[in-house]
Amino acid sequence: MDGFGQESAQFGPVSAFFHRGDAKFASNNLPSAIEDYNQAISLGLKDPVLFNNRGKAYLKLEKYPEAIADFNEAITKNPDYIRAYENRGQAYYKTDKYDDAAKDFRMVEKLTTKPGPELYQLLGTAYFNMKKYSAAHGYFDKLVEAGVKDKDVYYKRGLIELEEEDFQGALADFENAKKAGENSVDLFVNRGRAYLGLNDTKSAIIELNKAIDLDPKNVDAYFNRALIKEELQDYEGAVVDYNRVLQLNEKDAMAYYNRANCKAGLDDYGAGVSDMDEAIKLEPKNASFYKQRGNFNFQLKEKDKACFDWRKAVEYGDQKARFQIDQYCNK
Repeated sequence: MDGFGQESAQFGPVSAFFHRGDAKFASNNLPSAIEDYNQAISLGLKDPVLFNNRGKAYLKLEKYPEAIADFNEAITKNPDYIRAYENRGQAYYKTDKYDDAAKDFRMVEKLTTKPGPELYQLLGTAYFNMKKYSAAHGYFDKLVEAGVKDKDVYYKRGLIELEEEDFQGALADFENAKKAGENSVDLFVNRGRAYLGLNDTKSAIIELNKAIDLDPKNVDAYFNRALIKEELQDYEGAVVDYNRVLQLNEKDAMAYYNRANCKAGLDDYGAGVSDMDEAIKLEPKNASFYKQRGNFNFQLKEKDKACFDWRKAVEYGDQKARFQIDQYCNK
């Protein structure tokens, strides 16, 4: 794939504006190049190359609607015009229209004898951004098979494998991404997720520790580490991490909810109720929050408060809370 560049053509005596436009394009004088291309078109030049080149100038100026209109014209005049598909695909890609971009890049793939890695990377990333992971995985596979050792390719393929619950495959790709230079907080957080998928909580915590070392204000790393500690019934350690989450984001209702459960696990139901109060302030129609606060109030022998909460839970959609109401509130 050869760089989305300019082309030129012979049109006879009136081609002077076209060729001067190309010269100005080459020197990055894009507005003046467009003026010459406009003049050439006004003189009757309708060759697809001319529209493609003017579109490329618009593309470099980030005038995407104008660029796309010109590439459309070039393709209308020549339906097999590879470079116009390349350029239009780039314009769609830069405006987050990944579905349209992928269609154009697929057309390039169809028309090209030997598509290059650059095309496969664009296709893989476009499908990845659309969350069409199966298609993206296939193109990333082609890149790796072609010997491309790109950290972004390994990392994105690892994320796909994580979604597919291929945790070993994800870890292998994350390791290759790391070797290729990836050293982001997200890398370590996702390595932690992969280890957690393999029930290797020790390794998961090690990876999350690395993420926190890189970014001591990363909420996701603290939250995930807290979840693991909670699962291991290290409630004190989990509370410490949820505290940090809430210091960084006081609007995180789930952090209050989870911290409340940890405090209840430490037999401090009063503190659990206080955290559930905060969670309910943030999400006043969350049935699970009311049900759990009702459970905590019941442990504190606050029957009226418990029944109020359980009824609220039913009102907001948790029909299972009727069991508590039938057992403890209708007598």
